Amino acid sequence: MTYHFNMKEIDILLKQWIPVNTIIREEIREAIIQMKMKAMSKAYSSGHEAGVEAGLDYKQNTNTNR
Repeated sequence: MTYHFNMKEIDILLKQWIPVNTIIREEIREAIIQMKMKAMSKAYSSGHEAGVEAGLDYKQNTNTNR
């Protein structure tokens, strides 16, 4: 089962689970952010690679003669 939480929801849960120690709570929050960023980067790269394989690798138009 996959859960989708935004950071506001995660902050609420962390405050419930770790109500006293703010240092540990911040370290866990930072770890969650790092994992989320890695997952997003991996998903973006995978999507880009799939697009290139499908022939959807578009290049930006740099033609200045309009």
